[in-house]
Amino acid sequence: MEETILLTALRSAKERQDPAFDFILGNIAKLLAERYAEDIEAMPEVRKKDGEAAQAKVVAMIQVLVKRGEIKLIELD
Repeated sequence: MEETILLTALRSAKERQDPAFDFILGNIAKLLAERYAEDIEAMPEVRKKDGEAAQAKVVAMIQVLVKRGEIKLIELD
């Protein structure tokens, strides 16, 4: 996945105070999370339409990785 798509999705999530923002940054390497946080702060505000499109691409990639067996999603009760 292109980094710009992920950063756009994360910027949109941050603007909406979506807990996915903290979850994703909390589950990647610390240095990468710090760099992403800096990059996101430097980005201009994301239009809702662009943020939703980027988030849809991230979700689609996650679904592909699940189907390939490269990641496993844990279902909460």
